[in-house]
Amino acid sequence: MHLPYPTSTIGGLIAFLAIFAAALLWFGFSMWYRLRLLAAMGPEEEPRFDNIPRRIWETIKIAIGQTRMIRGEYVAGAMHAFIFWGFLAVALNTVHMVGGGFVRHGFAFPFLGPGELLGNLYLPVRDVFELVVLVAVSFAIYRRVIVKPERLTLSGEAILILVIIGTLMVTDFLATGCETGQALAAGETPAGFAWSPAARLLGPAFQGAGEPVRLYVLHISWWVHLVALLYFLNLLPLGKHFHVITSIPNVFLNSHHNYGALRKYDVEKLMEEGVESFGINEVEQFGWKVGSDVYSCTECGRCSAGCPCFSTEKPLSPKQVNIDIRHHLMEKGDHILEKAAKLKHGEEPPVWEGTPLIGEKSGISLDVIWDCTSCKYCEDACPIGIEKVQWIVDMRRYLVMTESNMEKEVQNAFRGLEQHSNPWGIGSNYRQDWIEGLDVPLCSDGAEFDYLFYVGCSGSFDDRNKKVATATVKLLKAAGIKFAILGNEEGCCGDSARRMGNEYLFSMLAQANIEVFKAYGVKKIITACPHGYNTLKNEYSQWGDLELEVHHHSEFLLDLVRQGKLEPTHPVDASLVYHDSCYLGRYNKIYDAPRELLDRIPGVKRSEVASDRNRAKGMCCGAGGGRMWMEENRGQRINRLRVEQLTATGATTCATACPFCLVMIGDGLKETDRDEGYEAVDIAELLLTACGLGKKQQAEPEEAAAPAGEVEASPGAEVPG
Repeated sequence: MHLPYPTSTIGGLIAFLAIFAAALLWFGFSMWYRLRLLAAMGPEEEPRFDNIPRRIWETIKIAIGQTRMIRGEYVAGAMHAFIFWGFLAVALNTVHMVGGGFVRHGFAFPFLGPGELLGNLYLPVRDVFELVVLVAVSFAIYRRVIVKPERLTLSGEAILILVIIGTLMVTDFLATGCETGQALAAGETPAGFAWSPAARLLGPAFQGAGEPVRLYVLHISWWVHLVALLYFLNLLPLGKHFHVITSIPNVFLNSHHNYGALRKYDVEKLMEEGVESFGINEVEQFGWKVGSDVYSCTECGRCSAGCPCFSTEKPLSPKQVNIDIRHHLMEKGDHILEKAAKLKHGEEPPVWEGTPLIGEKSGISLDVIWDCTSCKYCEDACPIGIEKVQWIVDMRRYLVMTESNMEKEVQNAFRGLEQHSNPWGIGSNYRQDWIEGLDVPLCSDGAEFDYLFYVGCSGSFDDRNKKVATATVKLLKAAGIKFAILGNEEGCCGDSARRMGNEYLFSMLAQANIEVFKAYGVKKIITACPHGYNTLKNEYSQWGDLELEVHHHSEFLLDLVRQGKLEPTHPVDASLVYHDSCYLGRYNKIYDAPRELLDRIPGVKRSEVASDRNRAKGMCCGAGGGRMWMEENRGQRINRLRVEQLTATGATTCATACPFCLVMIGDGLKETDRDEGYEAVDIAELLLTACGLGKKQQAEPEEAAAPAGEVEASPGAEVPG
């Protein structure tokens, strides 16, 4: 015996059809508008529908499996995952429940109805997940209202969505109880009764309530469930919970380009085509995937929680950048669609007179754009892999190459790179001065070599990092490696130029180096700089057909130790902590090699930073993204906060594997009055001592090379500015 659904009467059926049709039409309009906005945005510069098997697997793993959501934040991640999985599990029953409005005696998909094998197997899954979702929703509300994690923004929308989800679960339970109670009251055993915990628990409770009560509760539950579902559906496109719809396809469309590389921006070609504005200064210039990304942002705040800028109270919040771009896209939506229609018909496009994307009057201020250290913490932490560094660089490209709107320090760095191929502006003829007395083979002298040691600007010009280059050379020679350097023929790799937005200058530097590499037949490169390592390995292929095998000195030296070509047998008394370089770690996933190398040095007692600030979650030193050459005059200095994290381990030696990190950590030790008893050293220096080839490096009294425009050049050198 079945209870009649509310649609069993003409009035009920008409009301149902009217509500259902209106809700679907409104939802369709909302979705169509947002999809049209994506279509009106810029084209994507990389394939988004290639390698389908990999994309399907990543979608299953990341979007369905919630692996990135759970990673690192197990409680909050599991809570979200169970709400998501539960919602998926209950969705089938919701379809059955709403479908009952069209079918007099209930609706079920083939083979999934009560009493059928698959239907019976589904019932316990449904009931268990409904209960789990209720618990998870309750915890989520408690967490947002009572605990209030700093990374989450308390919003009424979030609470409302959680209440709606909980309502869907409760009304489904009540409908199950009413229908089961009706069958039991008639002396029947409903199909699937033995398989459904909810039916066995709630059915007897409703059995003695009387048919009018069961009918009333069923009808109220059904209508509330329907209205809550349709309201939920139409609320999704209007706010941050749009990610419920877009996140799964967005993960499928995620970038498969080289993770360490920015996308090529061919300025020379654009200039030939007559383009006068470069970079991004209007939201519709972004590729449509950026629109999909900001639609899909969950506003979980994980990106901002570990951002070095946000952590030191600077204007930049990666989460807020997502929100600001989305709000700006919607604010400008009608204009974008009108503009696209005009351009399609060859007509003059309208002029936008509203808030600009970039500027002090908009959400994305110049401070926000220039604060970024390009450390990629935000991208690595994002549960759905939203890219943000590329967006920041695209906007910097506009400021630099179109408006010439940049700080004086940036101008000085560019001038030094243009004139002398180093950001300090020291004469390029002094690049090889550091090798005096070291008997280092030069390519220009006809030296035979298997590996090119790419020294980089820091190793060539910065006093502190010259010692790292010297240690690396001594180790390579001791191991019998056939290597050479380019000396004065070497140029800057261009990393800082590119990430500060000067793509034209980067292409000049890259192509100059590529020509030199080709001239000497360079195939294998060793470098002690993660920025050079990443650029040579991941980005130079965009500008030439040169195939390079690039090694970071941490991996290369470890291999030499493993092979017995270097023997660290001399104890080094050091209480040590290792600082992960962003460009070595997050960019290139090299975490273990430096640690293993340090662990092979006798006497070293190595500790780790707290788990939320090491390895993939390691904090930037503050020098990436060209910040090495800019003043940090907003909030706390990043390197000082990082030094506090490192020394909180009790270690007195901070080991690095990056010249920028070495300078920043060394400065941070001095700036926090830790210059006595503490030191920053490179792993090559420690290994040199352990191999009996040199003394362990102590903190240097002299200053490292100053930012561009502030250096005292060698005699005869030209200094810009």
